[in-house]
Amino acid sequence: MAAQFERLDSLQPLIDVKVVVGSQLQLDGLANPYDPPADQIVTLEAGAEDHLAALRTLVEKNQTVHLYATYTLIRGSIESSARAVWLLTGGTRDKRVFRSLQFILHNRDIVEPLAKAWNLTNAEGYKSMKRRLLALQEALPRVRSKDLSSKLTITAMLDEADRQLKKKSDWSGRQVWQACSGAAHGNKTTMG
Repeated sequence: MAAQFERLDSLQPLIDVKVVVGSQLQLDGLANPYDPPADQIVTLEAGAEDHLAALRTLVEKNQTVHLYATYTLIRGSIESSARAVWLLTGGTRDKRVFRSLQFILHNRDIVEPLAKAWNLTNAEGYKSMKRRLLALQEALPRVRSKDLSSKLTITAMLDEADRQLKKKSDWSGRQVWQACSGAAHGNKTTMG
């Protein structure tokens, strides 16, 4: 396991990551200045790295692996990484930017029930955000007619990441995520 953790040391600090002028990320960001894809990806990768750093600390300092917590950390890292790959690999600029806009709306929609429960809703802010996203979508000829609010699932993102990445083990990312999810949730069938 130490060799796997050493790979974390080779990662460039996210604070030092610069978007290259003329790159796919820079041009995608021009098409979505509301929340540029590069910013979304850095946030996702920060989450992925943080989960793995916490796992490393648990294993190296405590010399133990906790039965449930470690699987949650692995699963969280896989989810964040798969989302980043999904954002990066839409094929055309229109599709990648559409995914980025869709991801913004999805993230806002999944926290809306919590905002309502805490009496923190901002109906006008939500409407303004949605108008802005739709206006940015309108500038994307190939995806103008697609539904920005269509449901996103982590399994679809995991499947896309699996298609895009070179397989280095017998297990797909989705299979590892499913196994970790089962263990994290105390699913005795998964753990047995």
